[in-house]
Amino acid sequence: MQQRREKSPSLAWRGRRAIASAIDLRSDSAVSSNGVAAATLIPTPTKDLSSGASDDPPFGILYSENFTIRCYEVGTNKKASIQTIANLLQEVACNQVRTLGFSTDGFATTLSMRKHHLIWVTVRMHIEMDDYPNWGDAVQAQTWFQENRNGTRRDWLLKDVKTGLTLGRATSTWVMMNQETRRFARINEEIRGEYHQYALDPPRFSFPEDHATYKKHQLAKLENAEHHITGLKPRRADLDMNQHVNNVAYIGWMMESLPADIANSHELRGIILEFKQECKHDDCVESMAATFSPADQSGDEEHQFLHLLRLDGSSREINRGWTHWVKAKESSQQGA
Repeated sequence: MQQRREKSPSLAWRGRRAIASAIDLRSDSAVSSNGVAAATLIPTPTKDLSSGASDDPPFGILYSENFTIRCYEVGTNKKASIQTIANLLQEVACNQVRTLGFSTDGFATTLSMRKHHLIWVTVRMHIEMDDYPNWGDAVQAQTWFQENRNGTRRDWLLKDVKTGLTLGRATSTWVMMNQETRRFARINEEIRGEYHQYALDPPRFSFPEDHATYKKHQLAKLENAEHHITGLKPRRADLDMNQHVNNVAYIGWMMESLPADIANSHELRGIILEFKQECKHDDCVESMAATFSPADQSGDEEHQFLHLLRLDGSSREINRGWTHWVKAKESSQQGA
């Protein structure tokens, strides 16, 4: 019989822009309107998050916030951009670890992690969007994390607050790195004991394991680029609180080498980023792209690309990527 953890006390944090509450996984209950964000132990699983049959209820924290899409977060089609989506995912994840009492220094570190000079770093991010919210729409972002073999996995679900429909989902892989040596580090039992109680158990995945476009294997290195652009420089606004280029900036750089006819006529449905190296303010970046697979039998309806970001004039990789594009509806191609 699975050993059950003792329940942790409720934790709360008052947000400026977002309203969040604990979510009972038995339903798609709406976020409370009391202006208080909270995180509590989850009592039971829900079918669409289940990775397999289990009669045991999961333990851990699922956190949720509501966000309103602002006018400066949409593109010419009046829909949220993929950078906006990635920023929302980052925001709700950071807010969750704040409620758990982790460090607010930008690394979400525990006491033992700081003692050993360890930080969390993202090595992989996968986002899939069924639809994008419009300017003014309210979006609910749900997030949780769970343990895996070498670190943690964090998942998200994005839902339309008004309709309850799922807009998109995402998953990411995190490992520990020594802040001074910049080398990956093992997670010892002392550190694991500090966050273990907040991880979902048994695990639940935003991507079902049989999801058609869920890709678990590493991306191949792009060898022969069909499109590329050089001289991309990080702006000061791209730096995060850790003085490194924010992960979201990499998405923008990947889009720079995309053929204009695809960017103007298609909508991004899926993106994978595999982070290989940190990028700093003084670095100069080259963005490369190539067709991953030809358009299917529907003609120009779908396209996939492989991407590579590397230091300009060097073979040192910063990021590998994959994108999936679907022909946009006519209304989505019209400018603001």
